[in-house]
Amino acid sequence: YGPRFTYDPVTLAAQGLLIEEARTNLVPTSQTFNGTGFSMSNVTVGAAIVSPDGTSNALLFSATATAVTTISLGRTFVAGAHTASFFVKASTAPNVVAVMTNWITGNPVGTFNFGTGVFTPGAGQTGAIENWGNGWYRCWVTGTAIAANVATVLYLGAYGSIAAGQGLYLWGYQIEAGTFPTSVIPTFGVALARSADNASMTGTSFSSWFNQSE
Repeated sequence: YGPRFTYDPVTLAAQGLLIEEARTNLVPTSQTFNGTGFSMSNVTVGAAIVSPDGTSNALLFSATATAVTTISLGRTFVAGAHTASFFVKASTAPNVVAVMTNWITGNPVGTFNFGTGVFTPGAGQTGAIENWGNGWYRCWVTGTAIAANVATVLYLGAYGSIAAGQGLYLWGYQIEAGTFPTSVIPTFGVALARSADNASMTGTSFSSWFNQSE
């Protein structure tokens, strides 16, 4: 389908040709967080706003009670490094999301504070927060998965309760085998794979300036 290019999500400065390896998004409904395979506790789903892909498909998730609020997704993992990532935007909840990676031995919990830009990992986790502009942040966490049917659990707020009615926006959930996140692979009911990018320059159009030896 032609070359893909990448840009700084905040400044929109061009960063060059995007060349990625093949990956599969294990999340069956990546855009909405409330489809196949998801379960929620003390959470209600509200209206949508414009997500980073430019369409109104990012939903508001709010606490129905002052209690622990969770969104869980069970998946079957193959042993090895995996990365979970998602986009978040503040609404009325504290600027914090916690993630329990039950697919790592010990079920570690890490905390993303997208107000300060700091990720505090649990044991066996690494990760980061990336500013995507317009109030959106991409959070990602990596760890070595055990081979089992296990879950990734998101907590709205810290690892504990938030007040009834508080909430935030979520979009673009992705779980993939690998040690870092790649660009979003949208899914609409089943896990989907993206083939590896294969960039090449062919023909004589480049011969006037391209020097293979350099």
